[in-house]
Amino acid sequence: MTDKTLREEIIMFLAKHGPLTSADIAQDIGKPYASVRRAIAAARKGKTRAFYIDDYDDVAGDGYKRPAMYAVGNKPDAPYPHIGTEQKYKRQWQREKTKRLIRQLGTENPFSSLIVQVTK
Repeated sequence: MTDKTLREEIIMFLAKHGPLTSADIAQDIGKPYASVRRAIAAARKGKTRAFYIDDYDDVAGDGYKRPAMYAVGNKPDAPYPHIGTEQKYKRQWQREKTKRLIRQLGTENPFSSLIVQVTK
């Protein structure tokens, strides 16, 4: 499948389902993540772009980097929402707390570390 047909598939999917991250798009259409990223990046080059950044996904972010949510169109990208220093350190502290919990529980039961990751 060429980039053009993958691009058209992504455009049709986003037109129907709204703004999504590239990882969500890849999972939902059943294509490799790298192929979807390349198709989106190629379609965003030049003056006439097929995709723009509508928003940033807070839930999927790891605390420092929030993934872009793409939509169909040639609009300006949404500005990246930078978090404050207090929120940054709060997220870092939460990650470290979860890592400590995983280390404590992971030696006894391999499933307990998975439970900690899902519930925290």
